[in-house]
Amino acid sequence: MRLRAVLFSFALALVASVAVPLSGQRTLEPVIVVFHDDVRFQSFLPGLPDARFRANPKAWAYLDRQVLGAVHLLENQYGFQSDHVYSATVRGFAARLSRDQIEALQRDPLVAYVEHDTPLQSFEQVVPWGIDRIGAAPEPQRPPGAATVNVYVLDNGIERPQRELTAA
Repeated sequence: MRLRAVLFSFALALVASVAVPLSGQRTLEPVIVVFHDDVRFQSFLPGLPDARFRANPKAWAYLDRQVLGAVHLLENQYGFQSDHVYSATVRGFAARLSRDQIEALQRDPLVAYVEHDTPLQSFEQVVPWGIDRIGAAPEPQRPPGAATVNVYVLDNGIERPQRELTAA
């Protein structure tokens, strides 16, 4: 009976040590935080370049400074540092946050939503049945000597008007 109690105590301690992070460590989750569409960014002080800008100027130089200012405000208020800031099609940021920080941001009036940042994988395009049905070649045939042209269309799935993709 005593052996059973010792084994049970050992198993319980083992499970507790696996489930709880080491003392002083917080579990951080990668998330994307998106601002509401009606946030008045012009009311925020412009964000100033910091160490992230100096480390990767190309990735940070294009940002709308007022959106960056709103992100800096939330960083200071909730104690985190964003990994990326988005200020064009989507206004928000990506960061690694604790559960408490996520819950606080979900209640923040500037924030529309917080979602987990998960890797995306693209799949090979499936040829529509109509193209296959008429026997069209998978790749157009080029006349000899014609220049090679590559066309790439990336669709992020966000339903914003795309002037570049309209047929005229």
